[in-house]
Amino acid sequence: EDSTAESESHSESQSESETESDAERSSDTGTEGSQTRSFLFRGRRSCVNAPSVWAHNFESPVYACDVGGHGQEGAGGGAPLLAAVTGSLVVLLNGDTGVVHQSFATEGVLYAVALTDDGRFVAACGSTEAVVVWALP
Repeated sequence: EDSTAESESHSESQSESETESDAERSSDTGTEGSQTRSFLFRGRRSCVNAPSVWAHNFESPVYACDVGGHGQEGAGGGAPLLAAVTGSLVVLLNGDTGVVHQSFATEGVLYAVALTDDGRFVAACGSTEAVVVWALP
C-alpha cells in the first residue's frame, strides 16, 4: 500500500513538471508577428491580490498570477507573459472570461483590463516571467 501511494504521488509531481515545461515551450513563440499563441495552463499556480490602486477601480478582484516554477530554481524564467491583444478573448485564472478592453506594460509587468461576459470589468497582471492564459478571438 505504501509503495502505491508513493507511485501516485510521484506520478502527480512528474505530471505537473511536464505541464510547466510544456507551458514554457508554448510561450516561447507566443508573440511572433501579430499572433498570440493560446494554451491552457494546467499546472500549479499562485494568485494573489494585486495592488489596491487597481483593486478599487474594478468590481471584481484583481489578480497577479505567477505560474512560474514553484520551488524549482530558475524555472519560469524563459516563459514571457503573452501579449494581450485588444478585442481578443481572455480567460483569467479565476475562471472569468471576456474580451481585452485595454492593456499596458510597465517595469516588466503587463496589466490588462477585460470586459467579462457578464458585463464586469476585471483587471489582471503578471510579470514578464509568468504565463497567463490568453486566447485569440
